[in-house]
Parts: sequence; structure tokens; C-alpha cells
Amino acid sequence: MAKQLASAWTVVLLVSALTACSGTKEEENSQTALKPQEDNKPVELTAYLSGYTQERFMTTFGDFIQKKYPNVTFKVLGGNKEKVPDLVAAGVKLDLIQSTAPELIIDNGLQDDLTDLIQKYNYDLNKLEPAVLDLIKLIGDGNIYGFPNGVATVALFYNKTLFNKFGVSYPTSGMTWDQVFELANRLTRNEGGVQYQGFVDYTSYIANANQMSQGYVDPKTGKATLNNDNWRKFMDNFIRFYTIPGNSYIPAAGDINNAFQKEQRIVMYAGQFGAAAMTGLTNAGVDWGVVSLPEFAGYPGVGPGAQVPLFYVGKTSANRDWAFKAAAYLGSEEFQKESATKVGAVPAMRNRAEVMATYAKEVPTIPVDKKAQDAVPKTFAKPYAITPYDSLARNAFLAAYTAAAKGEKDVNTALREAEEKANTAIEAAKKK
Repeated sequence: MAKQLASAWTVVLLVSALTACSGTKEEENSQTALKPQEDNKPVELTAYLSGYTQERFMTTFGDFIQKKYPNVTFKVLGGNKEKVPDLVAAGVKLDLIQSTAPELIIDNGLQDDLTDLIQKYNYDLNKLEPAVLDLIKLIGDGNIYGFPNGVATVALFYNKTLFNKFGVSYPTSGMTWDQVFELANRLTRNEGGVQYQGFVDYTSYIANANQMSQGYVDPKTGKATLNNDNWRKFMDNFIRFYTIPGNSYIPAAGDINNAFQKEQRIVMYAGQFGAAAMTGLTNAGVDWGVVSLPEFAGYPGVGPGAQVPLFYVGKTSANRDWAFKAAAYLGSEEFQKESATKVGAVPAMRNRAEVMATYAKEVPTIPVDKKAQDAVPKTFAKPYAITPYDSLARNAFLAAYTAAAKGEKDVNTALREAEEKANTAIEAAKKK
């Protein structure tokens, strides 16, 4: 395991700032104009997506690909909790694998440099958001292993009914955390026997996408980086919300969902921005709103980080060209514009703002008047390095955050102990 953990992907960018970049003549060539092979006989691609059923895959991705390439069908794995290492060991030839974790691909020997096919089919890499392209190249140490089907981010959601009930103006994009703290103070109250909470957070989401670009482990030393000023500022910023009388910390995501959707006693929360989350709120009967994640003190104009899911072409693919064309189409402007409009996915394209103009217009559970596209940050946080040991340090951090938010430990003690525990776990992992 130690050798695997020391593989080439040890340091990759989790997120990267979205920066402007001048156009090139190459951009004029449509990256979706991938000429199909002369042989258009039926071909079945085996795709792995954790947690996806065949139906969900087809609705989200497969139907779009088949519209482009009618001869392609799919067999989807991952919905029954199948694991990639087990599938590889069993000799299953995976054509496509979607993941946000490069180690899943590299540690299982599934990485395949697609440079030759990019040239063969004239895929225009310049159509991608430059920061996303940098990430892809870093994962492959200069090689291209896959294509992004979009990006994920976080935002501030709120219950309009409760704001109206308490006579408080709605939050707006561009607010600071200090302003949200003031709102939370005004909104937290016990009324009619119901304890209303002004604000709560989905900690894992906001920590991973922290606006200070603070990572969990130093890639050079392999040591945890938890006991430092950045994480201290992060914890101080959010834990103050839980010092408001009646606004207790809720560590479990399911409990937050229940309190915001069913009980409707949480007024605001910071969590993942996406079609699934917004559809869930609408279906629960919540009159919701969403704005961009508030700005962190000292980081004006900086949004949260972005996580980039990639569709990798498996090295074991028996249909390499067709797997490439399917993945490349998902990483195209054509698909991502349609996906943004019909599914509510956030595009990973260079012209993201233009594509977002029609965001969710055909998603009935995300009404146009919600103006959800305004919640997507104009500028993502700068990159931070990730390592094979991040999950160990992250778990220690989340435990420390919970202890501090509940008032069981002070922030300094919680972070110091978390770093010690993380380093112990990392050393144990290196010996396996």
C-alpha cells in the first residue's frame, strides 16, 4: 500500500482558480466533431459509477451519448456497491470510470494516456476551463486520462418562508461571513415551542472547498497540516455560529436535511450546490433560495473550491476508441450546455458563464425564478495539494471540528490533538 500511496498522483490539485484566457484559432474547431469510425456496428461499453443505477446513468449521461452515437449502448456497474478493485481482480474490462479520486484509477492500473486519440479525433482541449485542464494534466503527470463532465461547488441555501415570517431581508450573493453571522443572530429564536436555528453547515463540504485553499497534508513531508493558523481561522469563523444560544451544531447530514426540509426550522445552511440538492428541497415543499457562498475575511471575491469529476477511459477497455468518444463527448461544450439546461449540471468549460445562461431552464424542480446560476462562484479558490493520506487527516479534522463546535474542546486543543492523531494514522498507513 505504501508504494501505491507514493505513486505519481501524490500531489494533484483539488481545485484551481478560474482565470481568464485569451482565445486561440484552435478553439474555432468544435471539440465535439469527433468523426465516428467507419465501423458503426453496435458496441456496448461497460461503465463504472459509484452509486449509479442503469436508469440514473442513462438519464444523466447515457441518453445524451446515444443521441450523438446511436450505436453505443451501456452496461452500468456501481449501483450495487461493486468495488473497482474487485472488478479488476475478476477480469472485468471497464471502458469508462467516473471518479473524483485519481487514486481509484492509478492504484488499480486503469490509467491510459489518451494523447494519441485526442490528436486522432481532434479533441480541442482549449475548450476546457484552463484550471480544469491543469488539474487533468497534473493527475496524469502531463498525460490525459479522462475528461470532466462538470464541476461541483458549494453555496448558501435559505428558507424564504422563515425569512418572511421573521421580517428579515433575504441574503444576497457577495455577502461576507460576518454579515451572515449577524443574520443568524437575528434569526435564531424559540417561537411557538419551535427552536429555529439561523445557520448550520455541512462541514465536510465547506472544509474540502475552504476559501483559504488550505490542504490537509503537506505533500513534501507527508505530515498532517491541521494545527495551523488557516484551519484555526476556519474553525473560529464557523464555530462562532454555534455559540449563539439555541443554534446548536448538527454533525449528521441526515439530521440537517430533516431539520431544513421536513421540520423547516433551519433558516440557512451552507452545503453542496447541485441539481439533486435543489430538487430535494423543491420536492420537500420548501420555498428555498440560494446565493453564492459568503466571502471569507481577508479573501474578498474568492469563492469556494471546485471538485472535478472525470470520466476516465480504462486501460482494460476492449473498445478504446468508442470509450474515448463517449468520454470526450461528456467533456464537450455541446454536452455540457445541454446538461446544464436539462439536468442542472455546472459546466467545466472555458465559457462557463455563457453556458450557465440557460442553467436548469428545463429542470422543473429548479424554477427559473430561483436564479440558481447566480450562486455559482465567478472565481474559485486557489488550488491546494492533495495526497494519498488526506482522508486520514480529514477524518481527524472533522472529529476535532465536531468536538469544538459542541463546546467539548477549545479550538487550539482540538486542532493539536487532531494533527497528532492524523500523523499517527498516516505513519501506520505507510507501513502497510
